[in-house]
Amino acid sequence: MSILKLNVVAVPSTPAAGKVRVFAGTDKIVKQIDDAGLISILGRRATTMPAAVPTSGTGETLLFKALIPAGAQIGDTFRVTLFGVSSSTGTLLFRARVGANGSIADNQAWISTTSAAQVANAWAEVDVLITLRSAIAVQASGCALAGAVVLPQLIGAPATAAIVSTSQWYIDITCACSVGTFTAQNAAVEAM
Repeated sequence: MSILKLNVVAVPSTPAAGKVRVFAGTDKIVKQIDDAGLISILGRRATTMPAAVPTSGTGETLLFKALIPAGAQIGDTFRVTLFGVSSSTGTLLFRARVGANGSIADNQAWISTTSAAQVANAWAEVDVLITLRSAIAVQASGCALAGAVVLPQLIGAPATAAIVSTSQWYIDITCACSVGTFTAQNAAVEAM
C-alpha cells in the first residue's frame, strides 16, 4: 500500500512545457496546474446534504448549497440532484442559483415551471446540469418531478448566469411552496 502526503499550499508556479504539477490547495482539494497555468480538480467530488431542510413560509427558501472551489475550468459540468417531500397541497417552484453568496441572492441559472397542487407526502425531485461556459458564466438545464408530473425548464431559450470562476462560488437549490412545506431530504452536487 502506498500513501501520498501533500502539504497544503497556495497555487504553485506554472510548470515547464509538457509538465503538470499536482498539489493540495489551501481548500484541501487535490488539483493540478498545467503548463498553460490552468488549474483543475483531480477526480470526482460530490457535496451532499447533511440534514433535511424545510421551506419556510411561502417565499423562496435555500434548501441546499455546494461550494465550488476557485479554478473551475470552461467545460466543467456539475450535476445537482435533490429529493424531498411535500407536507400538504401547495404548489412547488424550484430554482438553481449560482454566485458568491450561497443564498437566494445568487444569480438564477435555472427555474422549473410551477407544479400542480401536491398531496401530503408526495415526493419531488430536481435534476439539473450546470456547465461553465466561460470564466464568468454558466449555463444550466434540467427538470423537476413533482409526484408523477414532469416540471420542465421554464426558461425557453438557453441563457447564462454570471459567476467568477477564479474565486470560490456556490451552486444553490431553492424552492417556494405555496402552502405547507416542502422538505428536502437528500441532495448532492457532483463534478462530472
